[in-house]
Parts: sequence; C-alpha cells; structure tokens
Amino acid sequence: MNVEVLATDRKTTTSMTAIKGYILIPCEEKKSLEERECCVQDEETTVEHFFGVGRNVKLTVLLRPQPKGLYVYSSSSSTLNLPNIRATRLAFACGLLSLRFRGDVLVFSHWKESLKLSDIDNGAVHVSPDLRRTIQSELCDNIRSRDFPAWLRQACQQNYHDEAALEQFQNVMKNDRNDDEIVDIPDSAYVIDDMNNEMNNKKEANLHTDKSTVGSANDASDNEFSEEHHYFIAKTPLCFHCRGPSRNLELCPTCEGVYFCPTPRTCRTDCWSHSCLCRTWKLYTDRRASLKEFPFFEGEWHLKLTSRENETSEHPCRQFLRELVGLDIEVECEDNSNKTSWWRTEISGWEGGKSTSAKWIDPSLRKLYREGFFPVEAIPPQRRPTQEEVAPFEVNQQGLLQLKSWKDYYRLRNISLSSPVAILLTFPLTIYYALERFGSVPVAVARILKRPIRIHLVGTEKELNFLDLFQEVGYLLPSDVMLELVFVVRQDMLPPRASANGWKLQLTEAVTIYVVSGTYGTSDLDPNFDCGTGLPDMVVALNAGLFAYPSWRSVVEFLHLKREVVGIFTDYNEHSGLYCASIGGDSSRNSLQVNPFRQPRAMPVYCMNLPQFSNGFMYVYNEQHEIE
Repeated sequence: MNVEVLATDRKTTTSMTAIKGYILIPCEEKKSLEERECCVQDEETTVEHFFGVGRNVKLTVLLRPQPKGLYVYSSSSSTLNLPNIRATRLAFACGLLSLRFRGDVLVFSHWKESLKLSDIDNGAVHVSPDLRRTIQSELCDNIRSRDFPAWLRQACQQNYHDEAALEQFQNVMKNDRNDDEIVDIPDSAYVIDDMNNEMNNKKEANLHTDKSTVGSANDASDNEFSEEHHYFIAKTPLCFHCRGPSRNLELCPTCEGVYFCPTPRTCRTDCWSHSCLCRTWKLYTDRRASLKEFPFFEGEWHLKLTSRENETSEHPCRQFLRELVGLDIEVECEDNSNKTSWWRTEISGWEGGKSTSAKWIDPSLRKLYREGFFPVEAIPPQRRPTQEEVAPFEVNQQGLLQLKSWKDYYRLRNISLSSPVAILLTFPLTIYYALERFGSVPVAVARILKRPIRIHLVGTEKELNFLDLFQEVGYLLPSDVMLELVFVVRQDMLPPRASANGWKLQLTEAVTIYVVSGTYGTSDLDPNFDCGTGLPDMVVALNAGLFAYPSWRSVVEFLHLKREVVGIFTDYNEHSGLYCASIGGDSSRNSLQVNPFRQPRAMPVYCMNLPQFSNGFMYVYNEQHEIE
C-alpha cells in the first residue's frame, strides 16, 4: 500500500498507538455511516483491504490531537471516485475550506478513546458546516444531529492557531536557510500542513468587500493574494467555479447564492463542493428581504440603495451620492466644502490613500458636522441628548441607552427620517452598539478605575477621513463615561502633521483620539505600551475579514492570550462572518448576529449572490458577563 501523508504530523503517523475503530463515510449519500474496527497491528492490512492493494492512499489531518486528533484515509484512485459531499462538509466544519474528498473515506482518531459514530454522524456531516445552533435547528429534524462534540465545536479555532504557529515556524526556518545554516527540523515541526492550501482557504472565505475599494466586492479565489493594497477589476457577476464573466450567468436554482455559466458549460456540475453549502446559503439568501428592509425611513433614498441593481453594480450608489452631494468626482470642483465633504469618501473611497477624498481631506484638521455632512442639512446635533430626549428609551445596567434600530437613533437625535446620514453614521453607531451590547464590564471597570474606556480600532482606513464623526459615540454615552479611541493605521496613512509615533487629538471633553501605525499585537506596536494610555478594554475592527488575511493573525493571537479584552468585529456577509467568528471558538461563532446599524445600502459581491452590507454582521470574542 502506498500511503501519501498529507497535512499530518510525522511522529503521529509512525506511532499509530491508539486506533480502536474507523467511521466509514460512503460517497453515496443514500448509504449510512458505519463503524469499522480493527486491531492496531492490523491497521495497514485493514486499510489495504478497504481501498485495494497498490492503491495510492492519502492520510489527511483534519485536526491535531489537542485533545482529539481527527484523520481521514482516502484514495483518489478508487474505482468509485464520486465526490464525497459529507466528508468534504466535515472538512468545511473544521475550517479547512480547500479540502475536497472523493470516493469512500475512513475517518479515525488517535486519541485515548476510539472515535464513535455519534461523533461524526451529525449535522456537520449531513446538513451544514455552519455549526451555529440556530442554523442547525432550522435545517436538522433530528435533535441528536445537532449535538456536536467539544472538539468539533472548537476545530476551526484550533486549526487557525495551528496554521499561525506553522507559519511562524516556517518563517524562522526560511530565515535560517537564508543565513546558510544547516537546519535539523524536529519531528514536532510536521504539524497540520494545510499551509500548502492556505491560499485557497483564505480566498474562498474572503467573500466580502475589500476595504480599500468602496463598493467593490470580491471572492479573491482567482486573484493574486497579497497583503499589499488590493485592486480588483471585476465589475460584473462572475461564475463561482471558473470565475469567468458572462452576461448569461445563471443563479443556483436552489439557494440563488452563486452564479454559474450556462450549459453547455459544465461549471455547475464541476463545482460539486457547492452542494456542501447550498442548503445553508439558502438560509442566508432568504434573509435578503429582511436585511434590505428599513421601513421606518421616509422618501425613496433607502430604496434606491437597496434595490437589486445595487447587488450587481456600484453604479446606482455612486450615482445617488453624486446627485446627493452635487458633484462629479471625476472633475475637481472649486468649492472646498465639496472637496472635503465626508460624502466624498463614500464616493471615491480610500484606495490606499490615492483617492480624491484622501487627497483633499486632512484628518488633522477639525470639521463641524454641518461641514462634513454638507450639503445634507438634516443631521444630528453636535451635543449630548437632553434629559427629555433620552426619557423614552431604556438603559442597560451601566446606564447606556439601548438603541435597537436606526429608527430609535433618528428619534433620539431629532433627525428627519428622510435624511440619508445613516450611510455615514454606521461607523460610530456600530461602535456605540457594540459598547452597549458587549461593553458593560469594560464600562464598569473604567468607572471603578476612574479612567476612560479604551477602544483600539484596528485596520482603519477611510474612517480617518471623518474622525470628527466619532464624537457621536461620546455624545451617546453617559456624561460620566470618558472614551479613548486609538486608530491603528498603516504608516503611509498618518496625517502629514503627525510624527512617526502618531498623534493625539482631544476631539471633545469626553473623547480623546490617538492615531498610531504599526503591526498591532507585535513588538512593532505593543497594545500595552504603544497605543494610547494602556491595555485596551475592547478591540474593534469594522468589515475586517479576519479569516482572509494573515495580517490579522497578531490581532487574533493577542485576543486569544488576553481573554479580559473584548474583541468586536463586523463583516459584510454571513458566510465570511461565520468563519471569522469561528476563529474565536464556539461561543464567538454563536454570537454572530445581524447589526441593526448596518449601512442601509446593498452592496455588490460579484462572484456570488449573498446579501452584503457594510457592517452587516457583528460577532464578539471574549464576551464578558456581569455578575448579578
């Protein structure tokens, strides 16, 4: 038997000391999963008998033994080489989106106890890789199929950190080899080597809009992956399989979540792995109507931004904003208020600091609300709400107003419901909602220590173009709560007047802003000493896409080590949000929720048809609970 070891630990594969049984997952979905047992000494004979003598058998690791390892024997040369949807779905549930299995497979564990049929025969295999209780309840009729073992619930988080450790180890080895040193790689270095497939993993999960381009969406599966600035040329829907543009693309008839080339092209059948997700994505796309609903707004402005045309093109939104602001971004205007209007940022974006808005706006200069929102006049007052204004609203245990929708906010601030200011206010209101929903403990601690709440905003870009807008967070907080916002940016994004170490801005009496640059969570930018006045209470990243970019690893690792720090993240669509949330473990996965203060604008996502909104979904790492 020729065994090709994929993504495995050399020491583990040679020991083979604790195998008591296998679970057979047939490629034919009508067939049930089966338990198979063998003696440890007869393992090779058993596998050879199952796959056939001389077959090229692959051993793939789904999960290293911390505490339970999970392994798969498969053979691409099987006589029955049909796609194995259920085994592939299990890999997806473990966060390994690049893996595909064909033919019958054997799943087993090297842990002290033999793998049980009940560990595998559940909803993660049969129904959906989305392990959230709400999703499984909607899709699974059998209650038992929704009961997942602890190792499976934490698998995505464990695999993510294993990949990070391997990446760090490989970088050390690379540096050593560059120094012409002889390196003796220990057996323990042969960990889950899915790094060979990491590019595909990240690309498939990156189903959100890139922050460096306003309104452009991407699944980077067919683009060169880089941590540098990203620019994507796709402006029309793409086939989910071949990534080719076409005017005649057809939606998946079941979920309507992806596009495929029409017949005679075979993209729909070739992309069989979509079957692992199809029923789940049907649930996601069924939320489209509710996500687009903002029935309390008046006039047609929100309808123009949530129409079907906005889901396939940037043009409707850009045209709406041009008409709103009264400018053509292609022509430099003489009116300086138009040049520096915050609306211009939504039109031209940041584009790595090269956009028109980035050119004209100097974040070191203060701007009144009436200047930033120009020419819109129905804007929030630049002050705290009065006692009469807050009287109709409930407060949480720390006295923070419980605003549950844009309707509540507009009512509180006496803004006409025909005003489109929610398009910009999504950024400060999302931060406030995160504080009210998940920040009770940080607020209580800050009060006890008589210091501001410290929030570090990581990965900020275009937000620098309207720093004054974040006064609104301070206005909504109780008068005895001070706020410190630290914006972490790239070096090239620091304002011209800033020093190499960043700069400090006293925005209001209650709100202090720091702008710093560096790689957050490393010696380059230590959150304990280099960001404001000390360790954060909360780390916030808007439209982050943690699963997609290795540059987020240091942030995730920091939160993994500092469990007293709350992490709040938003994402554009539910699929991307699911895998990003799963990095934080099962509790973070189940915290994924629709953000009521998402931007009231549907966004295009060209390689698929999932509902997409800026700050659309929110999830939390290290949620803290007050003691009653």
